[in-house]
Amino acid sequence: MFRTCIYILSLLGSICLSISAKAQAEVETRLCYADTTTFSFTGEWQYLSTDIYLFNGSQFSRVINEMSFSLADGKKKSRAERKRGMGEERLEFLMITAQLQNVRFFGDKDIVYPLYNFQINTDRDKKYQTFVSDNIEAIRIIDNLPLYSAGDRIDAKIAVQAISQNNRDQLFSFIGSQLRSISSLANPVGAVFSLINEFGKFIESSSRKKEYRFSSTIRLFEQKNFDTRLHSVRIYQLLPSGASASAIPTDSLTAHIHRGSNAELTRPLLLELLPYSEYPFIVVANYKSLYRMQPIRGDEVNQTSIDKRKLRIENSFQSGLINEYTYKQEKDFISFLNLFSDFKAKLELYNMNFKMGNIDAAINGLSDLSRQYGMLLKTYDEADFKYRNDATFKSIFRSEYSAILDYADLYMDGDHNLKSCKGMIRTMLDVEKGGIPKEQLMVEEYIRNLRFSDNLKDFTQRTPEGQTIARQLTQAEAYLLEKGFATDILIISKAKPLSDNLELVEALKDKAAKTACQSCRERSMDAITAFYTRYDENRREELLNQVRVQQKQVDEKMFDYLSNAQLMEQNLTVLDSTSVGYGLAERYVKDFRNDTDSLNAMLTDNINSQSFPFINAYVDKLRYLQLRLDERLEFISRQRPELLLVRENNRNTTAEEESAKLNQQ
Repeated sequence: MFRTCIYILSLLGSICLSISAKAQAEVETRLCYADTTTFSFTGEWQYLSTDIYLFNGSQFSRVINEMSFSLADGKKKSRAERKRGMGEERLEFLMITAQLQNVRFFGDKDIVYPLYNFQINTDRDKKYQTFVSDNIEAIRIIDNLPLYSAGDRIDAKIAVQAISQNNRDQLFSFIGSQLRSISSLANPVGAVFSLINEFGKFIESSSRKKEYRFSSTIRLFEQKNFDTRLHSVRIYQLLPSGASASAIPTDSLTAHIHRGSNAELTRPLLLELLPYSEYPFIVVANYKSLYRMQPIRGDEVNQTSIDKRKLRIENSFQSGLINEYTYKQEKDFISFLNLFSDFKAKLELYNMNFKMGNIDAAINGLSDLSRQYGMLLKTYDEADFKYRNDATFKSIFRSEYSAILDYADLYMDGDHNLKSCKGMIRTMLDVEKGGIPKEQLMVEEYIRNLRFSDNLKDFTQRTPEGQTIARQLTQAEAYLLEKGFATDILIISKAKPLSDNLELVEALKDKAAKTACQSCRERSMDAITAFYTRYDENRREELLNQVRVQQKQVDEKMFDYLSNAQLMEQNLTVLDSTSVGYGLAERYVKDFRNDTDSLNAMLTDNINSQSFPFINAYVDKLRYLQLRLDERLEFISRQRPELLLVRENNRNTTAEEESAKLNQQ
């Protein structure tokens, strides 16, 4: 930060009232008050404005008449001296001038410019009197003067000079020397030409013996959006040398400038705060102004606007209107704007390809756009770190960077792909800065954002940013696997293959389905698949046991089923084939025989090596056939009982026939 000295009259010595080479007296400039506001002015408050107020101007007559005014050597003039016109001198003008020193825009020259010139007359009693109106408003001696242009220090000297009729040529000598200084400036700025105008008005008013007041103001920076605050106030009494005067009451002024809000000073207010009328006094009010950047909207950024801005900044720096630190930050910001301009060009290309349906080109455009967006964010982060201790950046430049980034973010919300790219890049930078977060939900969100890179193969494989994202994905998934899934996976891996544990398995399955972590999902599904393999095997063994029990039950009833099938077939042969219902009875008997044969055949199947679904289907079919046979038998016995009637010829069937029939079945 720049050290700043803005007390414009702090180095004033005594204001000398020079009457002539032989006759002179002094006006003492007595510093009677100096105070500074409590506001913390950091380096970005780099412009100075100074107002000068003159009060009790009518009391200059008193000052002049109370001075010890005599010949310099204390002797009376000789007759020869009186003959040569060297009588007592008579004062004609009271001139107050200001001199700024070491100001860059004046080159190596110290320019002195007039503030006031008052006519001095004598009254009937031969006493001096000067007519100075007491309603003189403040003179803004300088307006937003860049402090850096004065090497961080601005020195000023104010002089009060009394002009007699014998040294009136000092007025013209003063004007001539200043004009020569101005003419030697290589690049005079507009503020210098305003001084030339003031010199002209000064000469004109002096020749007509009229009062002169400075009115132009040195204004170097035409920019209007300054924030200005009162910095300090100094008060000087203008007294005859050695005079004893009452103190100026300043308690009310002190209370005013130390109030919480930004204090303002006006002439009426100062008259109220400083009730003093004994002698003339000067109030010097110093203000500091905050540097403001030229605002620019994101939609206004293009190469033309950037070039204009660059030229303006270069000219301002060369003219001393901005200091070196501000110049460097402006240049950095212009580089940032160039990146943003390139970003907008790539965005426009992507949008065009997307609208035209050129998908491959649009995807490639997304890769380029992602990189450019990342460069914008990185550049801002670098500037934020570079100027982390710089108040100017924090209070001025940071908000301008943020405003441009807000436009970039708005553009990146244009469609789903752009939003995904935005989340991917921001996540990548967050991980680079802060590492993998500890919160699992945040890690999950990071992985989800980074996974969009799967859609940009060229970006992932060929760019440093893509490789960084791939590395971050590996790290994030490893972390989430350990913290969010490893315990559940271990529990499922060791769980017994019982139905009581199915809830745990399904919970992990649901969790794995929702995660964006591929390794978490794969490891979870491996554990789930292994559990279900064990679970199915366990259920298969249980089901085989059920099959054996079921087969035993069926086997015990199989003889009855076969006997009833044979009985019904034999009885069917003795029925009248032309009788009502014969065809239906024949179908019933045939269906019963088919189910009996199917059930009997299933008893011989070897299903020990079959899978659980096959065995489960086998059991279901076994039960179904047995149930259906029982239902058919009950139906036939109710509807056609004659089919189950044991006849005499049935009893005479030889054992050989029955055996042959059974074997045939």
